[in-house]
This record gives sequence, structure tokens and C-alpha cells, in this order.
Amino acid sequence: MRFLVAGLLLTVALFGNGEKIYDRECLSCHQKFLPKSYVKKHLKELKAPPMIQVVKNLKKSIIVPENDEDIQIRVISAFMKDYIKYPDMMAGFCSPFVYDLFGEMPSLKDRLTQDEVDSVINWIVEEYYDRDL
Repeated sequence: MRFLVAGLLLTVALFGNGEKIYDRECLSCHQKFLPKSYVKKHLKELKAPPMIQVVKNLKKSIIVPENDEDIQIRVISAFMKDYIKYPDMMAGFCSPFVYDLFGEMPSLKDRLTQDEVDSVINWIVEEYYDRDL
């Protein structure tokens, strides 16, 4: 029982701070949620696409066999964990227009630990995967 409680506390400590890490490291560029109509009107004022649109684009672009949602979530999570450390236009799923408008995302590999990366990506996927625009 003691190990179960310790494991639960460790999980919360590692993964429960995802939104705080997002607010600190990602929010200045990737707004959490903006309606498409707002984005279209204010596109040139944004620093990057809102996170809901990033996740929806990944969900649409990353197709897995038999539309297995669990596998798709794992693939999206793995992609995002790599991409925030090693952003690369050639590996991304954005249209050339998006890269022309916003440029390439700066790497966060020297700013986030692996636990922080895991925490923020888990929060992003949990928050946005099933959310509608």
C-alpha cells in the first residue's frame, strides 16, 4: 500500500504539472484555445498556431491502422515529445504557409527536463485530443 501511494504521488508530481509547464514555456506563443474565426481575423498577430489547432492538425495528419485511437495518441505524443526538443520543418505536419507565417519553433531541449516534456505533452494530449474546435 505504501508503494502504491508513493507511486501515485510521484505520478502526480511528474505529470500533474503539465499545465503549469505549458503556461510557463508554451503559452507565450501557442494560445490554448482560439476559435478558427478569431485565428483567421488575427492571424498576423499570432506568434504560432493555437495548441488546439496543432493537436487537431496532428490528429488529422497522423493516421494509424484501423483508426486505433490509443495508438494514434501514442504516436502523436511521441512525435510532440521529439518535436519540442528537435523542431524540424521537414518532419512537421504543418503546411508551408504555416511555416512561412510563423517560422520554425525554437527548440526547448535546453529548457525542459525529460520529465517536464513528458508532463506537458501528456497534459496537451489529454486536454486537446478529444476537444472540438
